[in-house]
Amino acid sequence: MRPGLRLDFDRGTVVVDTSPDFREQALAALEDGSRVTTPLAGLGRSGFLQSITGRKTPPYEDYLGPIDWAGIQTTYFLTAIVPDSPDQASVRISALEPGVSGVAKLWFDEIELPPGRSIAREFRGYMGPKETERLEAFGGETVHAIDLGWSWVEPLTGFFAWFLKVLYSVVPNYGIAIIILTVLVRVVTAPLTIKQMRSMEKMRALSPKLKEIKDQFPDDRQKQSEKTMALYKTEGVNPLGGCLPMFLQFPVFIGLFYALRSTIQLRQAPFFGWINDLSVPESLFEIPGLGVPFRVLPLIMGATMVLQQRITPMQADPAQAKMMMTVMPVMMTVIFYQFPSGLVLYWMVSNLLAISHQLWIGRALRAKQAS
Repeated sequence: MRPGLRLDFDRGTVVVDTSPDFREQALAALEDGSRVTTPLAGLGRSGFLQSITGRKTPPYEDYLGPIDWAGIQTTYFLTAIVPDSPDQASVRISALEPGVSGVAKLWFDEIELPPGRSIAREFRGYMGPKETERLEAFGGETVHAIDLGWSWVEPLTGFFAWFLKVLYSVVPNYGIAIIILTVLVRVVTAPLTIKQMRSMEKMRALSPKLKEIKDQFPDDRQKQSEKTMALYKTEGVNPLGGCLPMFLQFPVFIGLFYALRSTIQLRQAPFFGWINDLSVPESLFEIPGLGVPFRVLPLIMGATMVLQQRITPMQADPAQAKMMMTVMPVMMTVIFYQFPSGLVLYWMVSNLLAISHQLWIGRALRAKQAS
């Protein structure tokens, strides 16, 4: 038997495959309206902080209800048992072999019965894809198995997931649908982006004067601050003007991230060429002697980040600027190297659009200043 999760209901066992489709296996339950998830990789193992403090991982975790459902889940699939009386149900999740296999046991509160009386319990089971329509039709709050992100971003995630399907109905290629969706999001958020970029360009124009203030008062931070704020006031520049639009766009990008991450329709959905599954990392070939896959999209994405950082106005010192232009792109490339190709495609296209927008705004402002 290959390593996997086992779901035990009165000694019954369900074994989950460990192929790439099931790389995010976890035991899960819906307790009092909130989904609790224990990934297989961390089941029964001590975390980083626990290893430092010396605290031992408890042998099991109890969730005392109400329990709407309990079962096994992966990114795109769910196997769950739904009890007939959630208020009286509880679940215990424990490791059989830490990081390899585990068990979820569901039970009801004890009930004292008079002699000659009996009681019956009913369960319903779901085993299938995490498709909104199917889960809503099944009921039992199983639709909450779909990860839509934090509660405040769920409406945006749901909208983007729905809109992605609409685009696919028009252009039957999810890769192209992702590109169109990214472009449309950029168009909608363009006013905020333009405001942010204009503020950053103005800040870049003030760089020589800001440097003069630092050189004039090298050891007096208070005087530097006073002169800097006076300069901002004179030039009509808000130093935070480039930050607020970015924060306002943040929920949009988070919603898109979760929509692309949780949409089952991307599973085994081809884009073009060697990219035949947008739900997993793409691989053009394996580097000989290293056994490491060569992935094109993350590398292009990393290159776009380097270019974007080089053309983006920054008021950081040289050390910080170097970190932003080298360390950050390298770190993000490493992180995105293991991300599904659909997510990498979105981020890469978003970077390319941001670069084009930045070049256009910079050229327009410089032409305005020259006139």
